[in-house]
Amino acid sequence: MRRTPPRRSRVEPIGPLVADTLRRLGRAQELLEPRAIVAWADVAGPRVAARTRAERLKDGVLTVRVDGAAWLNELTYLKADLLARLNEHLGGGVVRDIRFLPGTVPQAPARPAPAAPEEEPPPLDPMVAARIRAEAEAIADPALREAIVALRLKVARRPPGRRER
Repeated sequence: MRRTPPRRSRVEPIGPLVADTLRRLGRAQELLEPRAIVAWADVAGPRVAARTRAERLKDGVLTVRVDGAAWLNELTYLKADLLARLNEHLGGGVVRDIRFLPGTVPQAPARPAPAAPEEEPPPLDPMVAARIRAEAEAIADPALREAIVALRLKVARRPPGRRER
């Protein structure tokens, strides 16, 4: 009689599995650059991240563009701490140095303004509503029937010439 192996009941995060697979295939280096660039904003914090942008990781050196000489000077003093926190965040000695370069840092896109409240739709002609409900009676599934009625009533209330986005 053949025994089946016991099933694993523990769920594992996929990130470490992917990293381990890429490491075994000799392609782990490809993951480091995007991870280091994304991690920069988390490690640096919102105040510093607003004035800097991580650009690339090459040969263990993370290049960070800095907005202005004052920030460049300040970050030079914080470099050792930022480097330690970055490697702690990434797990291991991924980044061996940070190179700060002066330049223009594009500002993060502004959040869109909240949408204006929609106007109250005009009242629907009771005859149109009755016709929509009557046409939907042929639909056997009650949940589907109600969803279609609700959608058709909404469309019927829409002012002429107005399109949905």
